Amino acid sequence: MSADRRTARSALLAAAGLVVLALGAGVGASHAAAQSAPKRIPGCALARKPAPPPPPPVPPPPRLVLGAGAALGVLNLPSIAVGPALFAEVEAGWPLDFSVSYLPASSAAIGDRELDLGLHPLLYVPYPPGGSEIELSLLQASAGTCPLRHRLTTGRLLGCAGLYGGILSASGEGFVDAGDETRFLAGAEVYARWHFRIGGPIGLTYSAGLFVPFMRERFGYIDREGAFRKLFREPAVGGRLDVFLAYWLE
Repeated sequence: MSADRRTARSALLAAAGLVVLALGAGVGASHAAAQSAPKRIPGCALARKPAPPPPPPVPPPPRLVLGAGAALGVLNLPSIAVGPALFAEVEAGWPLDFSVSYLPASSAAIGDRELDLGLHPLLYVPYPPGGSEIELSLLQASAGTCPLRHRLTTGRLLGCAGLYGGILSASGEGFVDAGDETRFLAGAEVYARWHFRIGGPIGLTYSAGLFVPFMRERFGYIDREGAFRKLFREPAVGGRLDVFLAYWLE
């Protein structure tokens, strides 16, 4: 019995020694970790290196749309006129729009009852077979921008505004003081444009809008009393319609 008790007592002493060693190792490790950890100053947080800023976005390459078609002018000539037109649209941010159109001669005529060519008692002016008239034609160029854009399932709708300038040519026939005149026009315009893609780079472009001239030019003749009789005057507000066959360069 005494040998067994000695063996058990030795085992207990060995186990107790292992426990003491383990506790000492744990305390030492905790103390070492506490010594190696950075000391925090009360009220101050650890500074962190800020993340680098994201790279700036790469702008898309400019897109160019070219078109050829027809322009219809309402009230900018004595009668509705239709003529050829070209346009180009460059998109680099807001779309920039450029167009040029030509409206052929449109006439403002007077009848024989209204004809008054007696500027001089001895001056005789025969009434021309076609009647006395003024023919006007218009060459116009415009530039604008389209800040309003809305994508549709069938294309894209744009809201645009800009300025225009043009050359209005007039030619009179059947008047005592008949002659040719050229006048320069300028004004502002607003219009809506719809791009419709048919397939690939081919599409159609429609435009409709209003224009307001800065100065309203007028044309007419002088009667026997020396008074000016108007045959045509630019309106305060007119309209325009365009249709183009367009090609996209992307």
